[in-house]
This record gives sequence, structure tokens and C-alpha cells, in this order.
Amino acid sequence: MKKLTFNWFKWYDRKVRIICHIVFWFFFSLFYYLNYNRLAGPDTWLFTVKDWVIVFPLFYFTVPFLVNKGILGGKYYIIPIWTVFAYAWWATVNYFTCKLSLQLYPNPDERWRYYLEFVTENGIAGMFRLPNLDVFVFDFIFMVYLPIGPKLMKSLMESGYKNALLENENLSLEVKFLKSQITPHFLFNTLNNIYIMAKRFDQEAPEMILKLSGLMRYILYESDSNRIALSRETAFLSDYVQLNRLKYGDTIRIDYDVENVDKPYKIAPLILVPFVENAFKHGPEVHPDNNWIQIKAWMENNVFHMEISNAAIIPEPDENGGRIFGGVGLENATKRLKYYYPEKHEITTWRENGSYHVKLKIDLK
Repeated sequence: MKKLTFNWFKWYDRKVRIICHIVFWFFFSLFYYLNYNRLAGPDTWLFTVKDWVIVFPLFYFTVPFLVNKGILGGKYYIIPIWTVFAYAWWATVNYFTCKLSLQLYPNPDERWRYYLEFVTENGIAGMFRLPNLDVFVFDFIFMVYLPIGPKLMKSLMESGYKNALLENENLSLEVKFLKSQITPHFLFNTLNNIYIMAKRFDQEAPEMILKLSGLMRYILYESDSNRIALSRETAFLSDYVQLNRLKYGDTIRIDYDVENVDKPYKIAPLILVPFVENAFKHGPEVHPDNNWIQIKAWMENNVFHMEISNAAIIPEPDENGGRIFGGVGLENATKRLKYYYPEKHEITTWRENGSYHVKLKIDLK
């Protein structure tokens, strides 16, 4: 899902809402006036006000109920009830306005007189007679639904936007939580490595602690934004690999080939290291013999490519028939990729001949 960058509710504040409503009613009043002015003559303002009297209560007092309870609330029986009520309200006001017009202006235009007499000749009950209903319903739809239509569309749009905003906020909170999990997860693994080295009085332990402090500085102070320079992220990756070189020494072969990026590409921070961490976790830590790890990364046509391979023992199938690779870090990185790069990333994994492979592509354009 794409992140929302425009907040309708912040933009559509009280001031903007008042201006929009004034402009809206000005143009519809003009529309009513010009429509009646063709035939009604001196009745023009009377019938313009009549349409205001009809539409205003429906617009401001009944449409929100119709949308929230009927359309969005799933109580669809409210829709025909509202339509009957709105028609009855329109028919009543329209009938008495036509009666008043005949009394105020007894000699209207011939065509306008025909309309007034057509409305009033059978009393108010005539507005509901089946033979005349087709004409009246068309008039009702034209005069009532035309201005109310935008109100319905706006209410539906706001409801959909509100749901999308809520979903986006929930997803954003989840991503922040996933990101917060990286720090303790990474720190736990690294401190465990230092503990092992200190226990055997390894001379590399002080340098490892120094490297760790640099990594933690990046995690705590530099990775707080949504995007960071790709060169800084790959530098962090290089330091992390060097930290593992100090830990494992010559017991494993590490081939690290990451291209230096001069262009100012941006990437989500801490999104690459879980894949490298996974290679060490399921390589050297569980496969003591014939260990190797290969890491390659480069840019090509604004797409970041990364390939990671490592020797690995293929685990037993889990209860669902699949195989278990990775853990919290890798799962979180995958979720973050879906959030930050929807439809702009690709992950491919496969296993063969005692090795595990990951291919990652991220479009940074």
C-alpha cells in the first residue's frame, strides 16, 4: 500500500470548508436562477428560494445519516426510506410554492402556467399519483439529486480516505515497531559474539567493541529517518562484515564485493543488514566445516542489486511442509521492504547443494 502524503482532513479545515460551501451554493443558486428565469419570469426568485428550502435540510441534516448509517453502515433499507422521505418533502414544498405562485402572479407565461396547473390540479395527493409520477420523479431527481450528488460523493470519499489513513497509520506504527526490534536483536547477537571472544581472551575483542560502538552510533542516531544515503548504509554493512571477520578469523571465507556509490541514492536504513546477518546466522554458527559467505552489491539503472550466498545446513521441514530460514530480523526486513518499496522490490531465495542464496533488487529511482 502506498503511503499517504496528503492529509485531506488537515487541508479541509473550518475556513476552507466555509469557503467551499459558499462557492458551492453560489453556483447552484445561479444554476437554479438561470433555469427558472427562462420561463418563470417574476416567479424566478420564489422558486429559487423554494429549491433552497428543499435542498438545505436534506443536504445538511439527512445526507450524513444516509451515508453513515445506510450506505457505509450496511443498513441499505435506509436508502429507499430516505428517497421516499426526500420525495415527499420535495413534493410538499413544490406543491405549496406553485399554489402561492398562482395567487401572487395570476398571469404567468403560458408554458409556465401549464406547469403550475399541472402540479396543483389534483391537490397535493396528485404529486403521488402514478400517472404523473414519471414527470415529477424526473423533476425531483433534477432539482434534488443534482446538488446532493456531490455531497454524497464527498462523504463517501472522506469515509474511504479515513479508512485508508487509519490503515496507513496502523501500518506505519507496525513498521516503526519492526524497526525498533532491529536494535535489540542486532545488539544481542553482537554482544554474544564479544562475550565469546572475551571468554577466550581474544586480542581482537577491544577492536570488536570499537566497531560495535560505531555500529550502535549509526543505529541510534543516524537511522532515525525514513531514508538515508545508500553509501552510509553500505558503509554500515561493511563495518558489520568486518566485525564478523574479527569474530571468525580464518575459520570462514568471506568474499565481500560492494560497489562504491557516488550518486546520492537514498534507501531505508537498516534494511540490508538482516539479510547479511541471516547468512552468518545460518552459515558459520550452525555449519562448522567448509564455511563460506559471498556478498555482492551494485547499482544498475537506478536499481540496487544485492546477492548473498552462504554454506548452510538445510533444516528439516516445519509442520506446514516448508523449511525454516531466517528469524525476526529477516522477517522484519521483508515487511519493511513491502512498506517502503511496494511493487518496487524483488526478493528471490533458493537452496542448492548445501548452500542458501538470496537475490534482492530495490528500485531507488
